[in-house]
Amino acid sequence: MSDDSDFEDFDDFIRELDTLYRKLSKRLSKQIREIERMVEHETARDEWDIKTIDKHGIKGFVAKKRSQNPPLRFPKEILENEAFFEPLVDIFEDKRSLKIYIELPNVTKEEIDLTISDGKIEVKAGVLYKIIPLPTRKIESEKAQAKYKNGVLKIRIPKLGRFARVKKGKYKIKVK
Repeated sequence: MSDDSDFEDFDDFIRELDTLYRKLSKRLSKQIREIERMVEHETARDEWDIKTIDKHGIKGFVAKKRSQNPPLRFPKEILENEAFFEPLVDIFEDKRSLKIYIELPNVTKEEIDLTISDGKIEVKAGVLYKIIPLPTRKIESEKAQAKYKNGVLKIRIPKLGRFARVKKGKYKIKVK
């Protein structure tokens, strides 16, 4: 095998990467133009909460999609509020615990209400609401811990040992 074939493979890879970058750039530009058009014509007002940012050389938009069909299990006060949003959630599981990260921008830790029961966490914080099914029920709900900092809520729930029994009940999680 010659050294030239290695360079040809690399050149092919760079060309493919460049093509992918151009396609992605076109798609992103198209989506940004669509958001700008929706903002200009105010056509997104019912579906989206869009705020324009234009300060100190930073221009752009913060766009949040409103949930159109809330689940029937949502509490009455959430259903009556026309503008509620589901926060973004990441769940990680290892041998010892579940770690859950929830984006809760523009709320104080005093506004956050967390409850664990029946293998799920219920999160209420201002106009943000979500029921998060957990990947396992073998957890120590009463030992769950939550910390809120910079708009991100971090929850850690220890897992039960191999032969331990799951305790049933509803547990409030205090946010620190």
